[in-house]
Amino acid sequence: DAQMQPMDGYRLFFEMRQRRLQVPFMLMTAHGAIDHAVDLLRAGACHYLTKPFGVAELLARVRALLRRAPGKDGKDDQGEPVITFGDYRIDCIARTLTRNGEPIKLSQIEYRLLLAMAGNPDRVLTHRQLLVQVWGGQAADNNEYLRVYVGHLRQKIEANPAQPRHIQTEIGVGYRFQP
Repeated sequence: DAQMQPMDGYRLFFEMRQRRLQVPFMLMTAHGAIDHAVDLLRAGACHYLTKPFGVAELLARVRALLRRAPGKDGKDDQGEPVITFGDYRIDCIARTLTRNGEPIKLSQIEYRLLLAMAGNPDRVLTHRQLLVQVWGGQAADNNEYLRVYVGHLRQKIEANPAQPRHIQTEIGVGYRFQP
């Protein structure tokens, strides 16, 4: 979205392309911003959606983009996006986490934090990146929020939270998620 904060959607798109990240990219644009949509489609965006739109339409278009994405990795038998690690399964549409089929209750913040990290396996995400992605720009400098919620997540998904296997701390930088 062009109005996304703290970085507008156009800049995010071009940064993703500079890093050669090959992910489906759908632009959300106001009706009068079609020229920008055309430029981004020429640059490699997969689709655009004109505001206002309904949630059902957005979800249908995201599913269609994911079906056309290279390979079937990251999807279940019905083509829905899932993330698995160890005995865990995150269903990105149902917004659930299960371990060996048993549901694990997560708060909204815990879920968004887990999804942000698990969606970027083996990659260090800085404190700031996680804070902005999970809480928004207003929390960008409050590492205490992040530390507390990472602790909550470790209690729920780690066999030994004191020696975590999945959520690794990168001292002074952020966290790395190991599937």
